[in-house]
Amino acid sequence: MLPDWTPIACFPIGPNGIGSYQMTGGRAVPAEATHLLMRAVSADLASAGEVLVPIPMAGSPPAEEPAQRFLVLSDLHLSSKPWQIRKALSLGKDCDGILIPGDITNDGTPEQFALFWQCVTEAAPRTPVFTVSGNHDYPVFPLPQIQEGTWDYPALQQKLLDRAGILGCICSTDCSGAYAAVLGNTEILGLNAATHWRRFRFPESAQLEWLAGRLKDSRATHRIILCHAPLATHRPNRGAKDPPYLNRNQTLQQIMDSQKNVLFLSGHTHFSLNCQTGCVERDKVGNLYINAGSIHPTTLKPEEPLQPSCWVEGNAVELFIQQTEITVTGISIPSGKRISRGYYRFKI
Repeated sequence: MLPDWTPIACFPIGPNGIGSYQMTGGRAVPAEATHLLMRAVSADLASAGEVLVPIPMAGSPPAEEPAQRFLVLSDLHLSSKPWQIRKALSLGKDCDGILIPGDITNDGTPEQFALFWQCVTEAAPRTPVFTVSGNHDYPVFPLPQIQEGTWDYPALQQKLLDRAGILGCICSTDCSGAYAAVLGNTEILGLNAATHWRRFRFPESAQLEWLAGRLKDSRATHRIILCHAPLATHRPNRGAKDPPYLNRNQTLQQIMDSQKNVLFLSGHTHFSLNCQTGCVERDKVGNLYINAGSIHPTTLKPEEPLQPSCWVEGNAVELFIQQTEITVTGISIPSGKRISRGYYRFKI
């Protein structure tokens, strides 16, 4: 029982007083949890009862070893009201870095990028921020650049990388539009697949060729790829016949399959971390795929008969990366509570 965590299940009880829930999606039990609190409410809401049940296999505490902490914020869709974005960014002011896998703005206008830069410098003044472009970070139709220095996504990315360099990161950019940033034992690799007309089209194959070479040569202990759209076989809202978002989906998946222990961060779906199947997957070679939802209200399929309203609240994701373990924790933006269904632990 943890007071600052959201409910893990909500289900009806039959006339015989029996109900059941099976936790799926590879989720973990928080290390601090020792009991499960069950609260039964009568159909007329007039009465309720509670019982505490010990958890037979409570979680073990994280290993005592050095760690890095990153905050993931996806699909910010900044227009003209930045209060939610400021609140989300402030959650990462004491992290090693803030990672944003796209859709920073809603329309890709110079004014929105300038406002986002202001939010970063005010809400997280000493934290490096790393982004990639989403399909909303470019105007639907190209805007004429009437003067040098006009804000657009490439200009924002370069300013953020320059800022990260001042804050102690080692950053490098590729002519393809991709970039790398090294923070201690972690290397962040940014891919920019979005273009005008709301499409995901990698420019030729240059970015993916760069990625394959960078992963091959990397000496970092941990590697994180940022890409706005998820890969086809690792998206929580996938359907059997749905086409992939990315035009070079298969090539990128082959690059991932050739690696081990790479973390692939995506957004775009706005899918709730509380979905029954989960938004975090681990493949057979140890790669992690995390679809980070959105800081704004998210989408949840009606897979279960009862779904608390807090399950669709906007969210952040915290990554706690150690030498031998990675912990993933969802955080509700409105309440600040940890998301029980957004908690995972993986041995490396």
